[in-house]
Amino acid sequence: MKIQKPISIEKKLSKAMFWIVALLLILSIFYSNSLAFQCQIFTFYTKPSHGKAPLEVLFHCYAYDCDVPIAKYWWDFGDGSEVKKTTDNTIEHIYQNPGTYYLTVTVVDNEGNPIKTSEPKEISVGLSSLPGDCNDNGQVTIGEVQSCINCFLGIKNDWCSKCDLDDDGRITIDEVQKVINASLGLY
Repeated sequence: MKIQKPISIEKKLSKAMFWIVALLLILSIFYSNSLAFQCQIFTFYTKPSHGKAPLEVLFHCYAYDCDVPIAKYWWDFGDGSEVKKTTDNTIEHIYQNPGTYYLTVTVVDNEGNPIKTSEPKEISVGLSSLPGDCNDNGQVTIGEVQSCINCFLGIKNDWCSKCDLDDDGRITIDEVQKVINASLGLY
């Protein structure tokens, strides 16, 4: 019977370190290859995203994980106006007429090549400035109040964006109260 020498702690640690380094190397290769050219455009937001015409809207675009530097932003406001080309990721635009518009922004590299275009962002420009006047008819009905209450309770519907009066992505009890007051003529 052959007796094996015990392996020293140093040798055990060096074997473990070898496998850890090998695993980290493999993961870094996989990670860098799987995300190559995966430029992301998210969280561009508007303040406000709805309101009475003329409506001045502030847009911010955040792009990250782009393999090439972003040199320009091409803003298409969706209202037939000329595409604005800027070097800044923030821009203001005034929507003059009532309607539903879809903004997109394209990030562009130093040579003028588009890198990626965002998903459309809906902008609703109406005739009414009443909080909760979801169909822009100049009055807030019990149905519109109920829709805003549902949004507050987490029951989503097509009018939730009209109930989010401060455009922070959530409906608060204060916003529901303003909609109720508008329905009672107290706005």
